[in-house]
Amino acid sequence: MTEKVTIAHIQSNFVDVIEDTSDSVDNKDNKFYVNVNSTSNEVSEHIIKTESKEPFFSCNNEDKFNKISDNTYEATLNGETFRFNVSVKDWSTANAGTNWTAIDVIQTPHMRYLLGDSEGSIKVFDESYNLSREFNHIHSSDITTAKFFPSAEVVLSSSSDMQLRILSVEDGSNPRTLIGHTGAVTGTAIIGRGRNVLSSSKDGTLRLWECGSGSNIYSFSRRENPSDSINSISLRSEANTNPSNKTNGDGLEFDTEGRTIFAGHSSGVITVFDIHSKKQLLQLPSEFMSACNSVSVNPKEYYNVVAGYENGTIAIWDIRYPKNCISKGIIKDRTPINTLLYENDSVILSTGCDTSMSLNIDPKTKKIDTEIPCFFVSDDATVSSYSSFIDKRGINNLISVGRFGFCAAYQL
Repeated sequence: MTEKVTIAHIQSNFVDVIEDTSDSVDNKDNKFYVNVNSTSNEVSEHIIKTESKEPFFSCNNEDKFNKISDNTYEATLNGETFRFNVSVKDWSTANAGTNWTAIDVIQTPHMRYLLGDSEGSIKVFDESYNLSREFNHIHSSDITTAKFFPSAEVVLSSSSDMQLRILSVEDGSNPRTLIGHTGAVTGTAIIGRGRNVLSSSKDGTLRLWECGSGSNIYSFSRRENPSDSINSISLRSEANTNPSNKTNGDGLEFDTEGRTIFAGHSSGVITVFDIHSKKQLLQLPSEFMSACNSVSVNPKEYYNVVAGYENGTIAIWDIRYPKNCISKGIIKDRTPINTLLYENDSVILSTGCDTSMSLNIDPKTKKIDTEIPCFFVSDDATVSSYSSFIDKRGINNLISVGRFGFCAAYQL
């Protein structure tokens, strides 16, 4: 049985309302709302009043609201429980007129943020979110992915303009452009130290490139339907696979041994390719009869991949048992999964036009916990991309970007 996820939205400035309560003489305006999407056509509003003394929050009927950690709050409304994660940093006002479409973060040799937008431009920011490099309209259409090479001095970008570009953060140059796709580029992956990269496209191909020459070494496609559009890819490496200078003998291919790539198709099928042997290892079926919009693997979970679909389904697959997914959940109002990230024992996802959330995954059974969803408070922005990193204190952080300049950091 598929477990359904109820969507809830909290007033974006509710923390300000809570903090203002202690300074207010008249508490009659100290309240905020939580809206619960009971169905796609029905929204119930719940009013939470704030108090200066314990229990601090008062609700109607049997509703409850509590603060459970520095940045997380929990509400029980109509018998359903929801959590809300508040950002620890928010840079949205700095670029309010920009629609961000891609994000990457790198920590070594120093902290940098890489953001791409809907106008084909790319910006690099330092740890304090100061602009350090800008590539203005480097693509003629929206940026679909932007990623740092391991050196942090070079960037790989892709776009709906069917091209990939290799860009120098140091001097702002564009030393190489990778051309060959006949449809929008939808995903990229950097292999090892970055001598080779992969790209996926709406044209149905998954291409392996050599960056030095710009050569397209090999083009993968789904054996059963070569023109089946690819919407998303995720690279998986064997646990003992480390970057090296090992080549396959032609001098153009490096570090591909032990690496496989998952591709989510518009048909709903997920294909798995061995990059080194060039073989299609298997395909996971279109169980939900809906386009697979996003796939994500977790380095700690070798056999599993999480997929998000156009009809609002989130599924976990085990490649050892490819006939059916092993766990699934579905957004109750069936809004599409835009993008997702498989992070530790949770799946982080954007759905519809205004929802960003996470669902826990049982580490043993891999069952998706749909009973207590956690929503990232994002001012109802459409989130287009995520990136995560572990800071110096060992805390896992998430960066989310989206429309109207939305860019915020959360602690997981």
